[in-house]
Amino acid sequence: MKFNYLSHGKYLTGGFLHEKFYAESLLTFLRSLGHKIEFKQIREHKFFHNWFAHLKLLLFGLKHSNADINLLVSRFALPALIKAIFSNNKYILVFHYEDERDKSSIVFKIYFKLFFVLLNLIKPQNLAILVVAPFWETYFKNKVKNCPVIYFPNFFNLKEYNSIKVVKQAKQIHLGQWSWKNDNKVFELADRLTKLGYNCYFSTNNFEESGRFDSYEIIAENKESYLKRMASSAYTIAFTSINEGWNRVAHESILLGTNVIGFNLGGLGNLLTESNSFIVEDLEQALEIIKSEKIAIPPYSFINKYSDVNASQFLESSIQFVRS
Repeated sequence: MKFNYLSHGKYLTGGFLHEKFYAESLLTFLRSLGHKIEFKQIREHKFFHNWFAHLKLLLFGLKHSNADINLLVSRFALPALIKAIFSNNKYILVFHYEDERDKSSIVFKIYFKLFFVLLNLIKPQNLAILVVAPFWETYFKNKVKNCPVIYFPNFFNLKEYNSIKVVKQAKQIHLGQWSWKNDNKVFELADRLTKLGYNCYFSTNNFEESGRFDSYEIIAENKESYLKRMASSAYTIAFTSINEGWNRVAHESILLGTNVIGFNLGGLGNLLTESNSFIVEDLEQALEIIKSEKIAIPPYSFINKYSDVNASQFLESSIQFVRS
């Protein structure tokens, strides 16, 4: 049996870590059941900015999605659907989120609209959608009828996060990951906090984005330093402008003992609710929490649920799909 995992991108993202861990977990579980599997991770390490480059990416997807089991990121939606129609192979498409408020081009908005129209018309039983949060499980089950929707959350090595020991800096605020998804209110919050004497920063995995600005700093650093800085922060802010997939950075903050303040949007809302974090509707509420130094304690059930040792408990629907 052959198993191919196709993705693209220049940087290490939360989405990539989720997909990669899912692929490795599924591979390990299938092998434990006695399956002999040849696994390939095939990744285009670059961005695709124009229509010609996107066309090349789709052709890349068509070419390499030829295994018995194919895990593909959502950009390969149409190639996966085409292959599913003309073969008996299994295709698992990862959708971290779907929101028309994102900054996708008109071409890609049409692309995905076309995909979902065709998916509901054709209803192939050998194509499934993989999601990272209960919000998205419900969303896609309502959007695509008769299509399997598989829920597999983010998982974390708790020993790694528990090993981080630092002193809290009461005046240090982590504004979350530097991203186009950030709501503009986070910049207003940073400005207000800076005037009150707080040190605010965004984290990034792209060193080209780093720099110091009037009311915040964008910091790129190695993983250990990133975790220590976040652990020493008083709060992490999760002000997203769209229905978030999950927000791995926010989850990491909670594991490090740093409270999260965020908007109830998409999978982020699931995360904030399950972890007993602070859900706010505007920056004034966030300011009040920060200035009063309020603390929220996540329940042990939340921490334990997403431990990587429990990943196999969430693979039953995946196994049923690939073996059907």
